[in-house]
Amino acid sequence: MLETKEIRDIYEGKGFQGELLDRIVRTITANKDVWVAVMMAEEHQLSPVDRGTAMKAAWVVGLSAIIGSLAPILPFIFLPVSVGCGFRF
Repeated sequence: MLETKEIRDIYEGKGFQGELLDRIVRTITANKDVWVAVMMAEEHQLSPVDRGTAMKAAWVVGLSAIIGSLAPILPFIFLPVSVGCGFRF
């Protein structure tokens, strides 16, 4: 399998060889979650993402977009149209 060879190449490049290399490859490829985590970290140099932090950032960006979008239309919501037109950007 190509991915197994990639794991082997990664750890062979780190200096492992022989039976120890075989054990490392078997251990990593035995668990799909570990295997994916190793491939992401070693091959693609990606670190795990904390979903809590990502969701918080998404809320902040979404709320900021809503607030920023309201600013140009607030004069039309709270003032008569004739007065609100004087405040347009």
